[in-house]
Amino acid sequence: MSVAVIGSGIAGLSSTYHLRKYSESTKVSLFESASRIGGHAYPFKTREGDMVDLGFMVCNHVTYPNLMEFFDRHQIPLDASSMSLGIRVKEGWEWSFGNSAALFGMMLTRRFWMFAHWKYHFDRDACAFVTKPSEADNQLTLREWCTKQGYGDELVEGWLRPICAAVWSAPHTEALGANAVAILRFLKNHGLLTAFPPVWNTPRGRTTVMLQRFADYFRANDVAVHTGDAVTSIERVGDQYTLKTKSGKKYSGFDHVVLAVPQHVVPLLAPSPDPCLQKLTSSKNDVVLHTDPSVMPRDPVHWAAWNVDSPTDTLTYWVRRLQHIPRTNLFISLNPTQEWLEANASSDTVLHRETLCHPLFTADSAATVRTIKTSLQGKNNIWYAGAWMQNGFHEDGFVSGIEAARGVLDRPDIPLLPPENDTYNPVWHTMLGSTNHVRTKPKEHKFKSSLAMDYFSLSSLPNGWIRRFRRGDYFGDPGLPLDRCVRSVVAQQCGVFPAGAVDLLTHLSAYGYCFNPISFYFCWNDSDRTRVDFLVIEVTNIPWMQRTIFTIDTRKDVRGKDVRAKPLHVSPFNPPPDGEQEWHISYDMGQLPEKFQCTVVSKRQGDTQTHASMHVRRAGDREWGLWAVLPQSVIVVLLIHVHAFFLWLKGCFVYTNATNPDVRTSLRP
Repeated sequence: MSVAVIGSGIAGLSSTYHLRKYSESTKVSLFESASRIGGHAYPFKTREGDMVDLGFMVCNHVTYPNLMEFFDRHQIPLDASSMSLGIRVKEGWEWSFGNSAALFGMMLTRRFWMFAHWKYHFDRDACAFVTKPSEADNQLTLREWCTKQGYGDELVEGWLRPICAAVWSAPHTEALGANAVAILRFLKNHGLLTAFPPVWNTPRGRTTVMLQRFADYFRANDVAVHTGDAVTSIERVGDQYTLKTKSGKKYSGFDHVVLAVPQHVVPLLAPSPDPCLQKLTSSKNDVVLHTDPSVMPRDPVHWAAWNVDSPTDTLTYWVRRLQHIPRTNLFISLNPTQEWLEANASSDTVLHRETLCHPLFTADSAATVRTIKTSLQGKNNIWYAGAWMQNGFHEDGFVSGIEAARGVLDRPDIPLLPPENDTYNPVWHTMLGSTNHVRTKPKEHKFKSSLAMDYFSLSSLPNGWIRRFRRGDYFGDPGLPLDRCVRSVVAQQCGVFPAGAVDLLTHLSAYGYCFNPISFYFCWNDSDRTRVDFLVIEVTNIPWMQRTIFTIDTRKDVRGKDVRAKPLHVSPFNPPPDGEQEWHISYDMGQLPEKFQCTVVSKRQGDTQTHASMHVRRAGDREWGLWAVLPQSVIVVLLIHVHAFFLWLKGCFVYTNATNPDVRTSLRP
């Protein structure tokens, strides 16, 4: 199979890398119109020898998990960076966020306290708005939503508009014209609606090291890289594609084409483009590296890593704060005024000037991206990749490259990690209910008991005074995160690497002790928990403390049944599992995380031997207080031994343990 990847920004680099990494037989050709690869990863060396990156500024471990894993795997070093924001709203109104020196002076003004009032309501309203937006909500612009909510200028002009202009490199006048749901969801997921934002990093030595790692990998794996010659057309010839370039060259025989280009280029290159692609637009931004501090806030106390001058519609990065360049006066400005450019045209102030395109996130473009993902992606073997398919950042481009490689190779098991959004919005509930056990053979015995379990996200692990998560209490390599082990098990057993949130229903360790006869892992299809795709069940027997893990594919029905050979010798009062024993598992996840129920029926030659069920629901605020201090694992173990004693009194035969490997060593990802 032969694949053409057009565009060598982060999406094209990721597509090419993953296509070759997961298919040695696939021939990949990478095409780039510029003379270098990298796109917005644009390292530039000044006359003084300072290495500055003009496009790639920051990343973090929470919302950039796939890119950070690439950095870790390829030993790309990072330095701490900053996301402090300095704003000149208008003459006489300057302030900054993330700068402790400026905070005290701001607190002495009425304007700051009005901002704090509006910011509190904005954070709460935005989180509620993006949870389950209606179809009408999806059409609102950020400006329309803010007008509807009635926020004051202290918030809208003093923070929201500047931060949107800064983060998305959008013209100040267009910053509020973006889709409200997309922008607010991004702010929520990146910790900007909370008091505890992530720790930001920047590549040490800029992106030079990253680009060198890609180039070395492509060279070692026979990737044909064509630079300095733009692809101008894509023609389908039979079942394959031919590419024509600006210089007149032709490249033929491609089975698949990945369009990893800026969104405004997509309708120009896509063969037989869908009309909706015409709605994809970009903004061209003038990027200037210079040494003139006049574009910064007038008061140096408000100088920050990111600086927005609202009156002139200029965004300026302070390179010293962002990229640890020792020189004080070194700045990158986006879209400086024409007057400023003319005034500095003949001076040594301007070190470099470049034009970069950034996506515009309008309601039309958001609808087009949804159409691409649902009906156009992979159609006629044309694939789309780019940061514009999500939020416009390097992680989004890197992820879109993984998704394109997954589609081209038909390999949904290629690892794709979701952002750890729950870091800022922790999911941790107490679930209350009951468990009911009925044994019919060889002796009748039944009991019912109250049940309390914890439901939480594996990206925001509980660490309470009494109940807390301990990695060693669960399966897999203890040196790896549990959610990564869960995803790897699903990939091994079902051929799909889940890319959504993973939640766990279990007994947490209490007072230093933990035992779980059964734990449930819910693998959602996305970070917004739209649908559970896989249910992973971890069963531990007693007294042998052996574990087994199996996966149920719930994509077709979240209220379903599963029948399988009994995988584990659960109890000394049960015969060892053999080919005549089955587990019949029924479950209902239709109302997660509010309710969950599961039933396991053990049959031997068609006759029911045991029937065990559990029903739990999310506890109310006033219900869980006592359960919070009770050691649930201790209660469970005591109940097991008490009823084992009753079975022994009734004359049940005690079986010896059947050999069963410990999956903690056999199921390492």
